[in-house]
Amino acid sequence: MYVFVYGTLKKNCPNSYVLEKSENGKAEFVCEARTEELFPLIVASKYEVPFLLDQTGIGNHVLGEVYDVDEKMLDTLDKFEGAPLLYKRRLEVVKPVNGQRDASLSAWIFTFHSFHEKLLKETFYDTYVCKNYDLLRSLSGKMSPEDRAQFFKDLRSEM
Repeated sequence: MYVFVYGTLKKNCPNSYVLEKSENGKAEFVCEARTEELFPLIVASKYEVPFLLDQTGIGNHVLGEVYDVDEKMLDTLDKFEGAPLLYKRRLEVVKPVNGQRDASLSAWIFTFHSFHEKLLKETFYDTYVCKNYDLLRSLSGKMSPEDRAQFFKDLRSEM
């Protein structure tokens, strides 16, 4: 099964280690791709965290990476993303870029739900560029899933 990542889980980003650790399950890079649907990708909070808002039809065709994962990795990602409480996981169609593959793919994607409508007034991006690498990596690497959930709840209240 495929999963599409667009933020800090991408290669050379602070949380790429989640996909790289074999004890989390299998994750094999497939290609770069763009969402077929438009999504509002924002970068918010003092930590510059990317959020793909659960609102199709506005925003951009978001660029990310597709990985072939097993059930164990998908379960790891659910926990990492706080699904279904913080993020929703759903299937979306993504289109490979740069001729990496011919056909579109159906991939799991995590969207941020229960957000305040004012976030739809933020700048929408088509790709996330990793910033604050060291800070985000240090925060993520030290957080339990429960602490991570609390971190995002706190972010929600400040946004």
